[in-house]
Amino acid sequence: MRIPNPTSLRARLIELVLLAVLPALGLILYSAGEQRRLARSSAENEALRAVRVLAVSHERLIDSTRHLLITLSRLTEIRKGDSQACNIQFSELLKEYPLYTNLAVANLNGDLICSARALSKPVNVADRAYFQQALQRNDFAIGEYQIGRVSGKANLILAHPILNDTRKINGVVFAGLDLASFNQIVAAAQLPTTYNLTVVDRQGTILARHPNPEQWLGEPVPGSELFKNASGRDKGVAEGIGLDGKQQLYGFTSLEGFSREGNLHISIGIPVEIALSEANWMLKRNLAALILAGFLALAAAWFGSEIFVLRDLNAVVSTTEKIGAGDLSARTGLSPSRTEIGRLAASLDKMAEILEVQRTEAANARGEISALHSLTIAATQSLDLDVVLREGIQKVTEILHFDATRVFLFNADMSELQVRAAFEARPECWHEVVRFRRGESIVGRVADAGEPFIFEDIATDPRYLEMSSRKSSLKARARFLGMFPIKTKLKTWGAMVCVGQLPRKLDPAEINLLGSMTNQIGIAVENATLYQQTATKARELSALYSIAAIGSESLDINTVLHKTMHEVLHIFSFDAARIYVRQGDARELDLVAHAGMPEDISLIKKYAVGEGRLGKACETGEPMIVEDMQTDPVYNQTAHNKVMLRAGFRSSFLIPIKVRKEGLGVMNFLGKEPHKFSEADHQLINSIAYQLGIALGNANLFSQIKQKTVELEKANKGKDEFLGVISHELRTPLNVIKGYTELIQTEVFGDINPEQEKALEKIVNQTKELLSMINHVLQVTSIQAGAAKANRYDVNLCDLLDELKSNYVIPLKKEVAFNWNYSRDLPVIVSDDEKLKAVIQNLINNAVKFTEKGRISIFVRELVEAGAIELKVTDTGVGIPKEQLATIFEMFQQADSSTTRKHGGVGLGLYIVKTFAELLGGQVTVESELGKGSIFTVTLPTRTGVRESELQNHRKLITAFTT
Repeated sequence: MRIPNPTSLRARLIELVLLAVLPALGLILYSAGEQRRLARSSAENEALRAVRVLAVSHERLIDSTRHLLITLSRLTEIRKGDSQACNIQFSELLKEYPLYTNLAVANLNGDLICSARALSKPVNVADRAYFQQALQRNDFAIGEYQIGRVSGKANLILAHPILNDTRKINGVVFAGLDLASFNQIVAAAQLPTTYNLTVVDRQGTILARHPNPEQWLGEPVPGSELFKNASGRDKGVAEGIGLDGKQQLYGFTSLEGFSREGNLHISIGIPVEIALSEANWMLKRNLAALILAGFLALAAAWFGSEIFVLRDLNAVVSTTEKIGAGDLSARTGLSPSRTEIGRLAASLDKMAEILEVQRTEAANARGEISALHSLTIAATQSLDLDVVLREGIQKVTEILHFDATRVFLFNADMSELQVRAAFEARPECWHEVVRFRRGESIVGRVADAGEPFIFEDIATDPRYLEMSSRKSSLKARARFLGMFPIKTKLKTWGAMVCVGQLPRKLDPAEINLLGSMTNQIGIAVENATLYQQTATKARELSALYSIAAIGSESLDINTVLHKTMHEVLHIFSFDAARIYVRQGDARELDLVAHAGMPEDISLIKKYAVGEGRLGKACETGEPMIVEDMQTDPVYNQTAHNKVMLRAGFRSSFLIPIKVRKEGLGVMNFLGKEPHKFSEADHQLINSIAYQLGIALGNANLFSQIKQKTVELEKANKGKDEFLGVISHELRTPLNVIKGYTELIQTEVFGDINPEQEKALEKIVNQTKELLSMINHVLQVTSIQAGAAKANRYDVNLCDLLDELKSNYVIPLKKEVAFNWNYSRDLPVIVSDDEKLKAVIQNLINNAVKFTEKGRISIFVRELVEAGAIELKVTDTGVGIPKEQLATIFEMFQQADSSTTRKHGGVGLGLYIVKTFAELLGGQVTVESELGKGSIFTVTLPTRTGVRESELQNHRKLITAFTT
């Protein structure tokens, strides 16, 4: 079979057959695309479903460990740092739960003080991420893949802070999760062997893998496309190259509920070739059927053309070939006729004529569209305004055949238009002014009004002669002048000026094109302006944040000044700096620091406040800026010796250091080149001065507070020493008075009469009262000095209460009855017997003092469920006013503090009761009603140590997970 000429009619018929086949081909390809899309979607959904199921399993494992750590952090022996008991308890837990490589506790320095595994040497974990996160967040933290320093195994560390009774962190408890448990969860999911599962930490290190986990464990994959997708979102699907080098469809998610950063990421990949295998097979089958049908149709067209092709069309074909070769001037030369060939020839000639005209128009349109497209791309994708403007006006000048084009843009304060870009096809013929004021001349009016002005011939147009103030275009022998505003929805940014040497009339398409191009230029100007504003604001915020951070890092004035000096040098790229600070109320500024100064320069050590530029900046509190010392008239008038200018510096600015509107000093920054300070720079310098004032004010205030604290500590220490010495010294004469009084009462020195006996009894009672007061003062002095400590002994409550009971057997001079109510089965508790006795005695003595008549009851019982002892002392005395209940346990507080009160004492007994009760791990409360008596209740723990119930709750959680 002879191959036909591609331009022959037979070839055309074959092409028609092929065209007829194209819709079927398109339908097959569309169906195949839909099937592949559905297959891909199904695979992605399957991967996402599987990864969610596995994420739940991993979250349960981590959540169980979190509950374990919370429980352990609340154990008393851990909170108090009992290493021996903690080691034993953790060792037992590690045997029960082999899924952990180790359980341990670290103090605030990172040193291990407790470990389930024996430590062969000291271990510090302060550099571990989990330790730092637990301290910083005061919450549960998840670490990264690492080899345990104690266990030597690959694990994932989970940590939780340990809080003391005051809710402050005093350590971190953590557990090493054996990564084999992750792979066990993956194995239990029974994923198909074609699936690829990966669990990574936030650094991209593999924690679990299917298949071949042993090959990938601990391998880093932070650069993979999948890890970038997974670490950037909580969950989703993606496609990329897997670790095995094959294209994969992935479902990925981050473990939820434990960290905002997404510590762990899980992904499941399904090979694309497997996911799309069925859709690919169906595409091959349909293409084979289409090829067979197309082959039969082509055979029919080939043999049919021999019968129906007209050989008389050679002339038409020849002309068609010429036209196809690009010769649109070719014609058939046939006379018009009503035959098919004649009509075809006439149509072909007319078509060739039309095509010739349209080709010329299309070439022009393509150039315009290409220029507008290039300008649009540049305006939306580039922030380099000069590049956009240069490219834009060059395209305008070349396409519309102008002789010159210029762009004028407003300055920062929108008061003046300046040339920002220019392009001249004939530079020697065009010389234009480079700036206009707003509203000045035609350019200023166009930019101000936002409407275009077009002069077809400025030589004959009276509007130009009236509106132009300088007639510069006419002087340059220009005839055509078009001015178009550059604007956006926000505002008008400037104007574009187009000039031609000959008169010209723009058609509507050209005007529309110029309008579109100026709009795109406006967008570029707006984007560049917004970017510049954003960059300036970001630079300002970054600088202020750095200065504020310096103030928050240190409260030492010298440290703040030095760090701020180097930070500002970096921000403004200056070369040198010096700092002068006032010392106290002095009227002089002393040089305290400098950087970058030439070695041969002799720096002035002192400046008087108000002297020179430095002294005036400190006195006025206003920054002083010099952009160029050589040309600045103010600098040359106010600078006396010009030392810095002679040292080679050109630019300078002074930042006054103000604290509460008082000048503390001045920071001077110098540059070796002239420096143009923008409005943003001025604002930034003022903001830095303000932030520096706050930082130094805080540092100065801290220094004053520190000094006052030292003075108060000295005064308080002197007070405590005085009270201790005077109390000891008072006891000696009182004991002598008491001893001699008792000798006189026993008539060692002779007989005494009844009146003397009464007087001696009063002396004895008052002596006892005074000794009690002195003992109270000594106890309070010990408490205030921090010397009061609680010892731990086994205390038999029954024996202690029996001893106290015997002390109150002697009848009192009051109508008061004692009621002791306690069981002989009271337990032996762990406490300080001396302080416990002092608590009970003070409460009983307090009840005796304020009960003239009635009953005093002492109740003691064990609270088994709470693991505590409850002791109540009740009386039927005068009671306590309701408004004084809140302060009754404070020092020197009494229900009646007047000078005419009936009852004595200094108000220290209940303060001692409260302090000793809290030292013993308990608390004291009071209930009272005026005239009806009082009830004081003391609750004390019976023992210390780990509560078994706390560990039982954790065991239940672990058992539920592992089963």
